[in-house]
Amino acid sequence: MSSQGRGFLNPFAPFACAWRHRQLLHRLVERDIAVLFRGSVLGKLWAGLQPLALLALYTLVFGVIIQPRWQDATQSPGGVALRYFTGLIVFNFFIECVTRAPALMLGHVSYIKKILFPVELLAWMVLGGAAFRFIISSGLLLVFYTTFQGVPPASAAAAPLFVLPLALFTIGLVWFLSAIGVFLRDTGHVVTAITPAIMFLSPVFFPVAAIPGRFQTFFYANPLTLTLENVRAALFAGTVQVSLGFVAYCLSGWAFAWLGYLCFVKLRPSFADVI
Repeated sequence: MSSQGRGFLNPFAPFACAWRHRQLLHRLVERDIAVLFRGSVLGKLWAGLQPLALLALYTLVFGVIIQPRWQDATQSPGGVALRYFTGLIVFNFFIECVTRAPALMLGHVSYIKKILFPVELLAWMVLGGAAFRFIISSGLLLVFYTTFQGVPPASAAAAPLFVLPLALFTIGLVWFLSAIGVFLRDTGHVVTAITPAIMFLSPVFFPVAAIPGRFQTFFYANPLTLTLENVRAALFAGTVQVSLGFVAYCLSGWAFAWLGYLCFVKLRPSFADVI
């Protein structure tokens, strides 16, 4: 049985593939990042300048002009902006991967034509590129957190761990959408159309506590919710919330990643015929 065939039964197959081809994956991610900034005068500096400009805008709008309150606690202008910026960093990590997924195979036809090339690595490449920008934005968040809020609490060290289950959900979705996108070219348009709805149905700009109780269960079905709530709790409340619900969330993320990989591997043999 081929390695792809074994992938149908092995829940570790998506990660084994990435590890087995880690050197190739590293080159793919580097190339993906370089292509994004190719031709620009400032190059990779844009990876930091873009979130920096966004943080400045949030500080002005939500800290000076609108002056909202977060969870009924008065915050400094910078503190309010940091809460919104934190939510947007996590959301952008997720949505960047999802919006790229439907056209991923169509944009790498030459790799599909190569029989020995492991095209399932392209999903890891997308995740790696998004992770690069996530890390840059998180570094800026840490700098300005220290400026506005002081030294982060010890619980802040756990914040990256809460992003891992979301990464599992994300890569599973990338595998699924990239496979479906080969056969249904409207997939990309559908994803683009529902992106604003995903943002406003996720607690990016508000805490779940602000939602009426009867709707909170619906919001917790969103894989972004627990990550956003736990990351903010670790950063701003100084607490680490590891509940049975979060353990179930991690296991669900693993299962979702495996199912997405399963779908991709099953449909891959037909890619070359359709493209």
